[in-house]
Amino acid sequence: MLFSATDAPPSGTFQPPWLEAFGRDYHSKNSGGAPEAELERRIRMSSDYFLEEFAVFCCLRDSGLPVMIYPGSFGTLSEIAAGEHEGAPKQLRDLIVVSLQLRGR
Repeated sequence: MLFSATDAPPSGTFQPPWLEAFGRDYHSKNSGGAPEAELERRIRMSSDYFLEEFAVFCCLRDSGLPVMIYPGSFGTLSEIAAGEHEGAPKQLRDLIVVSLQLRGR
């Protein structure tokens, strides 16, 4: 199981609190005066995206692929793999994350 039933908010939508925090943190810094409704929409979309991407990473980890190589940096996944988010799924916490720093010619 990727997430426990206790992670679901009362509304019935499935968003673990730690997951929403990533989108909220990013958009609070990068949404430059967007109206509150737009900010909430962006946070919800980011949370949905993270949930989908993290589910794929969990499935890959369960399939025996413990290393994720990512072009650039993926701070949130690196934080989870470093043990900074105890509520994250074990599959993500057990990943080895390699961030590639690519430079053009």
